[in-house]
Amino acid sequence: EDEGIIVSHIYIELIQKVPRPGRITKPFAYMTNVYTVKEYRNKGIGSRLLSRINEWVKENNYEFVIVWPSDDSVNFYQKNGYVQCTEPMEYFPN
Repeated sequence: EDEGIIVSHIYIELIQKVPRPGRITKPFAYMTNVYTVKEYRNKGIGSRLLSRINEWVKENNYEFVIVWPSDDSVNFYQKNGYVQCTEPMEYFPN
């Protein structure tokens, strides 16, 4: 926040994994709507916020974080410790 105005935010939804017999499952975090107001970009605000999210994920022992970055944001995530993976498969019913 800057003078009470939100200038950067991240939305996290925790996803519970399907239980598996004999295994402890941990939820994972789905991250979306990562945004910093244009005038506040390139000042490290987004990276500090993402760093705090990463700490929170470790503190709560979540299995992993998943995010679908735009082409423009891939470098942002990579410099903050995220790695690209292959795209999931999709099905679109007609």
